[in-house]
Amino acid sequence: MPRVRLGTAAELPEEGGTVVRVPGGAPPRRSLVVVRDGAAVRAFWNVCRHLPVPLDSGVGVLPPDHDLVCLTHGARYRREDGLCLAGPCKGSRLEAVPVEADGEAWFALV
Repeated sequence: MPRVRLGTAAELPEEGGTVVRVPGGAPPRRSLVVVRDGAAVRAFWNVCRHLPVPLDSGVGVLPPDHDLVCLTHGARYRREDGLCLAGPCKGSRLEAVPVEADGEAWFALV
């Protein structure tokens, strides 16, 4: 399974979400949203569950907030598990991607 480097603790902020491009990714799976809470790192495909658009609208980062927010229409997703808490896709979940640590860096298994 291919690995995509997500970053180290110093590179991944604890607020908001960092967008990491997936080399060779096919639409709509071109990038991942990466969130860090202390030592825990999670990754989700950067695709809103309402419409297949990137959560970040192509900006490359999500604003500092406890929830992940789709910049297109405001759907709010819980960072811990990708559950949509509010918006047109309430109750659905972002698609999670397995993450593994290797030395000081984290990698997504895509």
